[in-house]
Formats: sequence, structure tokens, C-alpha cells
Amino acid sequence: ADHGSWGRPEEMTMARPAYKLTASKPGSDLAMEQAAAFAAGYLVFKDICNDKAYADTLLENAKMLWEFGIAHQGKYSASVTAAAGYYQSFNVTDENCWGSLWLYKATGEDKYLTEAKKWYDMAPDWGMSWDDVIIGNQILMYNL
Repeated sequence: ADHGSWGRPEEMTMARPAYKLTASKPGSDLAMEQAAAFAAGYLVFKDICNDKAYADTLLENAKMLWEFGIAHQGKYSASVTAAAGYYQSFNVTDENCWGSLWLYKATGEDKYLTEAKKWYDMAPDWGMSWDDVIIGNQILMYNL
């Protein structure tokens, strides 16, 4: 809907539907991307911004998203078909590793590293994009 407008969101008057992931309409790739973002945000707000309360909120939500993603595997573009035309997902493996590695980095809990290793791909990759974080996983794993 909003691909037809490149203005400010406050000026967009077209319908802008919202979608959600559920156990019956999973999107572990998207859940893990968000878990990774929250875990990285946790580190910033804890270590740089000195905002422990907000950092803790981010980490709590990262963990919940990770649990959801692990329990309900599936590509979000198969569940939210309206997104598939613009942002189709081709697999979930790299995002499963990505979310797990960021949570390991944030918590040091072995379960996240164990899960990351299950999904880790060490093959050379072309680069990084919204749908391919293999190279990011390789950098994170190298820095452990």
C-alpha cells in the first residue's frame, strides 16, 4: 500500500493494513530478525545509554520473540502473503542463527549458542540484505 507513496507517514491517507504472526501463521524469520534487533538494542541501552530499565524491556521482548520463532518455524511471506510481492523470504535458517547469536551475545546463555550452531552456514556468501544475514552470522561467530 505505501510503496506508492514516498512522503511522510503523517501525510499518507491510503489504507495501511497491519498484519501479525501467530502460531498458525508463523514467521520465524521475521521474529528472529526482531529478536536480534532487540538484543542488539539491549546492549546499546545497557552499556552506552545507561538505561537499564529500557534495556531490560528490550531483552525480555527479544527472548519472547526468540522463543516464538524457535517454536513456530516458517517464512513470514508464506503467512503474510500481501508482503510476498515486495519482501519474499527464501528461508529461515540464517535468521534463526542471527537471532540466536545476538541473544547469546546479550546474555551469554549457552542455549542460544547451541541453537545458533544448528543453523550456522559457513559457506561464502555474496553480501548482506534484508533476507540474507549469513555474512553477519559469520562475523558474529568469528568474534565470539
